[in-house]
Amino acid sequence: MDSSSSRNSCFSVGSTSPGAVVLLYSKERKKWDEFEDILEERRHVSDLKFAMKCYTPLLYKGIIPCKPNDIKCSVLNSEEVYYVIKQLSKESLQSVDVLREEACQILDEMSHKLRLGAIRFFAFALSKIFKQIYSKVCVNEEGIQKLQRAIQEHPVILLPSHRSYIDFLMLSFLLYNYDLPVPVIAAGMDFLGMKMIGELLRMSGAFFMRRTFGGNRLYWAVFSEYVKTMLRNGYAPVEFFLEGTRSRSAKTLTPKFGLLNIVMEPYFKREVFDTYLVPISISYDKILEETLYVYELLGVPKPKESTTGLLKARRILSENFGSIHVYFGDPVSLRSLAAGRMSRSPYNLVPRCKAIVLITDVESVNIWK
Repeated sequence: MDSSSSRNSCFSVGSTSPGAVVLLYSKERKKWDEFEDILEERRHVSDLKFAMKCYTPLLYKGIIPCKPNDIKCSVLNSEEVYYVIKQLSKESLQSVDVLREEACQILDEMSHKLRLGAIRFFAFALSKIFKQIYSKVCVNEEGIQKLQRAIQEHPVILLPSHRSYIDFLMLSFLLYNYDLPVPVIAAGMDFLGMKMIGELLRMSGAFFMRRTFGGNRLYWAVFSEYVKTMLRNGYAPVEFFLEGTRSRSAKTLTPKFGLLNIVMEPYFKREVFDTYLVPISISYDKILEETLYVYELLGVPKPKESTTGLLKARRILSENFGSIHVYFGDPVSLRSLAAGRMSRSPYNLVPRCKAIVLITDVESVNIWK
């Protein structure tokens, strides 16, 4: 009797109406259907209206973000930077004031000047450009919802894959679209040399770093303290590319751990309760720099980033690069990840002002090469 009912059951499923079959198929595809094409709405709404919308991003624990100048003051007055300055003063016989002035210059060179006006300008320009060159920009809504919750609970680190210069522009565009805080982004010093563009990037959240630190302890101290200060205050999500550079082969590159060590340190030194690491996958039908990568793989030197080169590249606006799929992975709790695997004790056995010196010699040669 059981086998008979089983056969009847199988028969009833097989004989379902076409509508029911479609329903069953849609359930199988549910995860894929969670992707939303954000350009669909953009095509029916004014770009200016989108750029000038009421932008009220969710805040970390409801704290009002401090101003960029306040971050700089906090870094200059930190114990770690002061300790390194004193040590270098003894070793080089330079006065503390001279070294402090050098630290100020380093901060002026690297720090961002996040402004809402620049964010709105990029929102307007990128909305027009993305609609022109892409058919779809699909985002998983579930990942966005999880990111919304994570940003309000603990400091967040965004770790996107890196295939194109579009990556960081797209992420900022998406977060603005969903009323999330625009991230502060670790950018190479190459962009700073681009007239006007470099400053626009700085005002939209980019902070600039040298490709190598060359054993410069003062630069390391200022840079690491700058990143950790933004993280501790929950100023905004911190974004950087774990691969360090764009992959020319579309394959994931060996990660660089220098910046990852910096953003993990506040948790291990008990300065924050937890930190969320958010992996993000950005997949392209066709990469914008595809032709350029071909030449580079053939041995042609990479052209230097410049405003002139950017203007010459405007011909791409007449091309179509297909679709982009952006997948926000589940936020990974550093606290849960480290539980039972890593001990925070070594960080507590050394005075905080000295911890940075202990890791400088090891990590300065590994960062972002």
